[in-house]
Amino acid sequence: FKIILPNMTACVASEPEKRGKLTPQMREILDLASRQGGITDEEIRALLDIKKTRAYTLVKEMREMGLLRAVGRGAEKRYVRA
Repeated sequence: FKIILPNMTACVASEPEKRGKLTPQMREILDLASRQGGITDEEIRALLDIKKTRAYTLVKEMREMGLLRAVGRGAEKRYVRA
């Protein structure tokens, strides 16, 4: 039999293009974080009416783009503009 592995190089090449774009959801998060001085996971979910996994993905992308940074840990974690 034959095993075909995925081409990981192709995935990595297209990711920087995706990360460079600021989505409307990201803009809303940044606006609220600027007004309040920070934003929590719960506030992001309530603001955008999204699930926990989508909020996590958005925050992760924004942190990788250098837009947000985490302050604190656990339940006390907030995200502030970088």
